[in-house]
Amino acid sequence: MKSKNYSMQDLSKIIVKNLLVIIIFTILGGGTFGLLAKHKRSTTYTAERSIVISHNFSNSNKKNDVVNADLSMTSTYSDMISGREITNKAYELLPKKMHKKYTENQVAAAVSADTHPESLVISIKAHGDSAKDAVAIVNATASAAKVEIPKMQPGAGNVHIYPKATENSVVSKTTPSTKKYVVIGSALGLLFGMIVAFAVDTWKKLI
Repeated sequence: MKSKNYSMQDLSKIIVKNLLVIIIFTILGGGTFGLLAKHKRSTTYTAERSIVISHNFSNSNKKNDVVNADLSMTSTYSDMISGREITNKAYELLPKKMHKKYTENQVAAAVSADTHPESLVISIKAHGDSAKDAVAIVNATASAAKVEIPKMQPGAGNVHIYPKATENSVVSKTTPSTKKYVVIGSALGLLFGMIVAFAVDTWKKLI
C-alpha cells in the first residue's frame, strides 16, 4: 500500500479536527505528572558552619612555612571531618531524642566538608529533614572536629570554630520541581494526543 505524504495544510486540518482530543491528552499529561511530582516531593535542609585550623606564629621567620604546611593539610582535615570517627562523635553529641530519628550511618551520610582555595577555612555542611535537625548536626560535627582532630593528627594546630549555625541561615531545597514535571507531562500529553489524532485519521481512511 502506498504511503501518503501529508502537506502542512493536511496536518493543520487533522490537528484542528482533533483539537479537543489533543487538549484533553495535554491536560491529562500535565495533571498526571503534577500529581506524581507532589507525591515524590521532599525538602532537604542544609546548615553550614566553618572552622579554621592553624598554628600560632611564635617565630615570624617561619610564618610562611607554617601557613603553607597548614594549607597543604586542609584537604586531609576535610576528609577527617566527614570520616566516621568525627561523625560518630558528633552523633554522641546530638540530643538523645535525635537518636530515635537518625542512625550513625545517616548522620555520617548527612555531613560533608569543603575546603576553599588558598584558605585555611573549612566549611562543614549537614543535611537534615528539618532546619532544626540540620543545625543540630552541623554544630555537633564542628564541636566533634574541635575535639577529635588534635587527637587524630598531633600537631594539627588550633581548631577555631565560627559562630554556631542557626535556623535562619539554613538553606532548603525542594525536589522535584512541580512546574517542570507539569511542563514535561503536558509536552508528552500533547505529543501523544497528536499521535492518536493522526492514527484515528489514518484508520478512518483505511476503513
